[in-house]
Amino acid sequence: FDYIELSIDYPMTRLMDPVRIAKIKELMEKYDLKLAIHCSWVQYLADPRPEIHEGSLKYVESCMEIARQLDPLYFVFHMYGGPGTERFQEVHDDIIRTAIENAGKISSMGDMNSIPTLIENDPRVRIGTINEISLILEKNPGLKLCFDICHHIRNNLNLEHMGRTTEKSDIGKWFQMFGDRIHTVHINDLVATEGGMMFDHLPLRDGIIAKQLPEICRMINKSACEHITLEVFFTDTKRTLASDEEVKASLDAVKRLII
Repeated sequence: FDYIELSIDYPMTRLMDPVRIAKIKELMEKYDLKLAIHCSWVQYLADPRPEIHEGSLKYVESCMEIARQLDPLYFVFHMYGGPGTERFQEVHDDIIRTAIENAGKISSMGDMNSIPTLIENDPRVRIGTINEISLILEKNPGLKLCFDICHHIRNNLNLEHMGRTTEKSDIGKWFQMFGDRIHTVHINDLVATEGGMMFDHLPLRDGIIAKQLPEICRMINKSACEHITLEVFFTDTKRTLASDEEVKASLDAVKRLII
């Protein structure tokens, strides 16, 4: 690996004292690795209620401060949140407006610290469709995209279940629309499970992504993508942790196809 993506979630923001920051730097130097930062997974940054999204913004600020001390390759965050009434168009419009505003604030935090800042497409329908991501990127030209391919596929499945099939998109369209804004790609495999659901974060073996890997890497090679993060956690749908050998095999599979 050339770098690792460190996920900062609770309680890590409270544990990151100067001693731990120094230890992380020491380990990065020892293993000749760079570092990227993944902000907390669930932040209600798109919730239009100030009482909720302002607290989430403060938490992101604390994550960005940790990032500043570690000089990362990039800082990636998820835009999530909204009330249960989101199916009303006026509520959905408020969610998108809030997402655009707060994405801009986070992008500015990154600019102030000279850290490339990326929004990641979410697997859930809130702030996960290509149209919603497009609106956020259009209004925030300094923001880059972290394209998670499995999240995209899961989002399509969610749209299908909701009867919103016209909002579905294919992988190629993401690269066509955002090829110059894609900074990082998240790759792992996923398989269909009983009940029509999807399970991801698997090694690249014979799942949906593995079968498309040559074409996906061809599109990555033609884009502005600078980094690929291999998000392999499990070896099966029972959440058994993947072995070192499985992770290495997935890494090698990607490296063979990336120019």
